[in-house]
Amino acid sequence: SLTSVNVSHFKTGKVIDMSELFAECHELKYVDVSNFDTRKVNVFTGMFRNCVNLLKIDVSNFNTSNAIDLSEMFMGCQSVAELDVSSFDTRKVDNFAFMFTECDSLVKLDLSNFVLYEGHSSFRLLYQCGSLVELKLPMRKQGATIAWPSLDDCHSLMYRCVREIEEDIPEEDSWN
Repeated sequence: SLTSVNVSHFKTGKVIDMSELFAECHELKYVDVSNFDTRKVNVFTGMFRNCVNLLKIDVSNFNTSNAIDLSEMFMGCQSVAELDVSSFDTRKVDNFAFMFTECDSLVKLDLSNFVLYEGHSSFRLLYQCGSLVELKLPMRKQGATIAWPSLDDCHSLMYRCVREIEEDIPEEDSWN
């Protein structure tokens, strides 16, 4: 079974669709896509979907300025603990559905650069991310209606938020 693949020599400068490129590669543990030229790519749908044993995905150099669909891109990447999407340009993206669903080992995620407009699909963007404890959400831009992602089944993150809120509540005696 395939546990690693060398794609460092791939010429991707003319590619416009990377959907399902590594999808369902269940045994894949290592793949280096850090040199991929993604500036023309419109669709990343399911690119790494259900790569359940993949340990690391370096997409920090991805140019997503022409992307319109990021749905299911990392869905089911259950072993990935770190994922740097902080430089993703999502101004043209209208589909984020299930993007990080079932990323069970993901501990922190920075979406602060994301643009999530009302009406664009972000359904279950962060569904079943049980280990997520740190999440940076996009800032609300003046005049823009931003849709906040739901945090269904992100138990660790929800527990942390509730705990921090409880710590900010004054003791009962201080009310007198």
